Amino acid sequence: MRKILYLIFTTISLFAWTGSVKAEPVQSVSLNPLGLVWGISDVEYERRLTDDSTWYARGLYWATETGDWSWYATGVAGGYRKYFKGRAFEGPYLGANGGFMNLSAEYEPIPGLKGDSSALFVSLNGELGYRWLFTNNITISLAGTAGFATGSLSVEVKDASTGLTYSEDVPARGFGLGGEFRIGYTW
Repeated sequence: MRKILYLIFTTISLFAWTGSVKAEPVQSVSLNPLGLVWGISDVEYERRLTDDSTWYARGLYWATETGDWSWYATGVAGGYRKYFKGRAFEGPYLGANGGFMNLSAEYEPIPGLKGDSSALFVSLNGELGYRWLFTNNITISLAGTAGFATGSLSVEVKDASTGLTYSEDVPARGFGLGGEFRIGYTW
């Protein structure tokens, strides 16, 4: 936790210098520093389409362990944002995106017996947020999200000595709500 707080403090401290924002920023790179608390690395590249809209691409990596499970995920998403202040990268925005995530899992119900599998998950999401563009080209974004995701992962482990089979299904389908916090640099 101390490393995360240090990272956030250092990042915010770096933003303290002043500079000048170009009249019309063209692109931005951002990350979600809070995701690091849960082992999620999430980086986004955003580029201006028109004076008040952008497209973006996002990459994701996640790894964690929970009980008998080890989880790994990689994903990509792409989306569109419409800014309502008349200038891309600043003010309130509404967006939509779609993405794919490859989720891999290793299941070990009994020490020494392991099974693994991977599956593709698909999501469609909407977002409503606000972005601050500071004079040093730093951006901070807060957003609420709503979306639908679907996919299913099945893992089976067979014990050769006893003939017993252990299986687990992890279906995921439904709507969800979330939040997002991003820090970035725009130029």
